[in-house]
Amino acid sequence: LEPKQIIDFKGLRGDPSDNIPGVAGIGEKGATELLKNFGSMENLYKAIEENKTGELIKPRIKEKLIAQKEQALMSKKLATIKRDMDIKLDPEKCVWGDYDKSELIGLFRELEFYSLIKRVEEANHKKLEIGKLGNPLLAKSLSSTRLGKGVGGGFNTNKKTISCIVLDTNKKLDKFFGEIRKQKKFIFKTKSGDGGITEKKLEGTVFSWEKGVVYYLPTEKMKTEKVSLFDVETRHCLVSTVEKIKPILEDENYKKIGFNFKEDAEVLANHNINLKGIEFDCQLAAYLLDPGKRDYGLDKIIFDCLGHHESEEQIIHEKEYEENLKNVSAIAKLSHLSELAEHLKKELEKTKTSELFYDIEMPLIKILVKMEMNGIKLDTEALKNMSGEMAKKIKELEEKIYRISGEIFNIKSSQQLAKTLFEKMKLPTADIKKTQTGYSTAAPELEKLINEHKIIKLISEYREFTKLKSTYLDALPKLVNPKTDRLHTTFHQIVTATGRLSSSNPNLQNIPVKTEAGRRIRQAFIAEEGRQLLSADYSQLELRIVASIADDKKMKEIFLEGGDIHRATAAEINQIALEKVTPEMRRSAKALNFGVIYGMSVFGFARSAGISRDQAKEFIENYMKKFSEIARYIEQSKLDAKEKGYAETLWGRRRYLPELNSPNAIVKNAAERMAINMPIQGTASDIIKIAMIKIDKFITETNGDLSRQNLSLLLQVHDELLFSIKSNGIEKIAEKIKKIMEDADTEKIKTPIVVDIKMGGNWEKMLA
Repeated sequence: LEPKQIIDFKGLRGDPSDNIPGVAGIGEKGATELLKNFGSMENLYKAIEENKTGELIKPRIKEKLIAQKEQALMSKKLATIKRDMDIKLDPEKCVWGDYDKSELIGLFRELEFYSLIKRVEEANHKKLEIGKLGNPLLAKSLSSTRLGKGVGGGFNTNKKTISCIVLDTNKKLDKFFGEIRKQKKFIFKTKSGDGGITEKKLEGTVFSWEKGVVYYLPTEKMKTEKVSLFDVETRHCLVSTVEKIKPILEDENYKKIGFNFKEDAEVLANHNINLKGIEFDCQLAAYLLDPGKRDYGLDKIIFDCLGHHESEEQIIHEKEYEENLKNVSAIAKLSHLSELAEHLKKELEKTKTSELFYDIEMPLIKILVKMEMNGIKLDTEALKNMSGEMAKKIKELEEKIYRISGEIFNIKSSQQLAKTLFEKMKLPTADIKKTQTGYSTAAPELEKLINEHKIIKLISEYREFTKLKSTYLDALPKLVNPKTDRLHTTFHQIVTATGRLSSSNPNLQNIPVKTEAGRRIRQAFIAEEGRQLLSADYSQLELRIVASIADDKKMKEIFLEGGDIHRATAAEINQIALEKVTPEMRRSAKALNFGVIYGMSVFGFARSAGISRDQAKEFIENYMKKFSEIARYIEQSKLDAKEKGYAETLWGRRRYLPELNSPNAIVKNAAERMAINMPIQGTASDIIKIAMIKIDKFITETNGDLSRQNLSLLLQVHDELLFSIKSNGIEKIAEKIKKIMEDADTEKIKTPIVVDIKMGGNWEKMLA
C-alpha cells in the first residue's frame, strides 16, 4: 500500500491501540486486498453501490461492508490527521536546550512515565558502582563519598552513596553481631529461592540500621578465608550462621521494619525460626493508603513516596561478588525502608488509618503465615475419580452441541462459537455486544439468549464443567505438597480494593457452592484421622451491615426478630402475609436484597431474578418505598464518595474513586456502584479479620484441651472460617468460636450478627 492509503486501511482494519473500530470481520489481509483492487474506501463503496465489484468481493464481506458503512467512514475520519488547523508556531522556540530536571521528574512522577525518568537519569550520566569494602563497620563515612573499585563498597544513587557489605568472613561476622545486638530497631529482609510455601530456602538475610549502609548475610555459600601461619583454609558453617541469627530474629524486643513480612516469616519458618518483633511492613502500609493500585513492588513504592529511582543496569560490581550478591540493586534499595516507613507513618496518621494498620492488618500477618503453613488435607483419589466422570459429561455435552448446531467446531473458541450461533443458527443479536472480532459470546451476553435456544444452556454447562475440571479436579492434586501431603494455598492481603483476602495456588474463593459439581469438590477437602473440620460462617453478614449503616428500621426489625430476611422482604414489597410468599417471590427478593449492595440495574435485576424489565422496575420501586433508608443510603453514599473522593468502611478503610468525576457514563456508573458496595463489603472484611485476630489470641493463650495442637485455623473463604479440631470436646470450642465471631463488631454494628457452626469429616458434608 502507498502511505496515503493507510487511513483507508485503518478505516477497514481498525486500530485497537487508538480505539478505531474499523469493520468487524475484516482483517489485515482483507483490507489490503480491497485497497489494492479499489484504491480507496470511497472508490470501494462507489463500486458496491453501482454493483460493479464483480468477483473481487465475497458476498459475506460485501454484507459486512454495507452493514458497517457508517462505522467504516467514521473510522477513516478518526485515522486521518487534520492538516488545516490554524496553528501559529515559532520554530526557534522549539529548539531543545537546558531544562529543570527536578520539575521534569516531578511531572513524570505525576503522570507515571517511569521509563522516561530512567532516560532522564541516563542523560545525566548517573552511574552506580559497587566494589570491595575495607572496614565494614566504619562504613558510615562512605555515605558521602563516591567510591571506586578496590576502595569501598558503595554505589551512587540520587547523589547518595549506599555501602553494601557482604558478611562473608568471620571477622566481618563478629563485628556485625557485636553491632546488631546494640540496636533496638533495624531493617530486615530475607532473600529466598524458588519453591512452594513450605519449601522456600533461605539464601540470605539483609539488615540495615544506619543510613546508607546495608549488610547482606549469605547463608548457602560462604567465602573461604585463610588463617594462621600455615594458610589453613576455613569455611563458615551454614547451620551455625543461621543459629547465630535466630535469637535476634525471634526476640520481640528487636523491632523490625520490612517489606512483605509474610514471605519472610514463611521462609524463616522453614528453617525453624519464628520471626517476632515485626513493627512496620511498608508494603502493607502502602496498600492500605491506596488499595486501588496494581503494583506494590518495592521499586514502585519507593519511587512514588520518596522519588528515589535506581536501575540494575546502572550498577557495576566486581566478579567476586556475583555469587554472593546477584541482585545488588534490590538489596541496596532496602536501605530506603527507614525513610519510607517514616513517610508512610505520617500518611497513615493523616488519613486516620493508623489504627486499622496496627490493630488489624499487621497482626493478621502471623495468622496468615500459620494458615498457609498448616495447609489442608485433600482426598486426591476422589478428585481423580471426579475428573474422569467430568470428562465423560463434557464429551456428552460436546456431542449434543455438535448435533444441535449441525457442525463440529471448537466450542472454546469465541470466534468459532459466535460464527455458529449468530451466522449459522441465526440467533438474535439485537442486545448482544460487539467486539473487534464480532459478536461477543461472554457469559453475560449468552445469558440474554437463554430462552431463545436450548443450546445456550448446554454451552453454559460445558463451560462450567471444563473450568471446574481444569481449575480444580485436575489442578488441585498436583498442588498437594508431597512432603506434608497437604494443600497449601497462598493468602493475599494487598490485592482487593475492599480489603477482602484473596487466595491463589489454588484460588479457593471461587469454588462454586450452589452447583452439585462445586459441592462435590468441597467434599474432597477432608479432616485428618481423629479430627473434624469445623466451619464458622457469618450469616447474611453484608445485609446485616447495610441495615446497620443505612439505619433502616424495617430491615433492622426483621433481623432483630430473627426472621427470614428474603421472605420478609418479599412480603413487604408484595404487601402480603409471610405465609403467602411463594418461592419465586422469595427468589426475586433475595436477588434484589443482594443486588442493592452491588448497585444492580433494572436490567441486571431482571436477568438475575428471571423476570421482565417492567416487573423488575416495579419491584425495585416498591422495594425503595418500603426500605426508604436503604434508598437514602444508596444516594448518600454516592454523594459522600464524590465529595470526599473516597468511600470508607466503619473502621476507616478507604477506597479512592476518582472515576466518580469521569465524563464517561459507564466508568462513572461503575464507580458509583463501588461507592455503594465498598462500605458494606469492606466493613465485612474488617469484621472477619478482627474475628481471626481474636480467635488466634484465644488459640494461643488457652491451654489444656483448647491448646493450639487441638485447634488450628486452616482457611478463610468469603465470610467463612474453616478449622481443624480434635473430635473430643468439639462442642465447647465451637461455642467459644461462635461467641468470639458474633462479638467482633459490638461497637459499630447495630444489628445482631449470627454465625452458623457446622462440623464434619469434609468441607461439604457438615452438620449444624
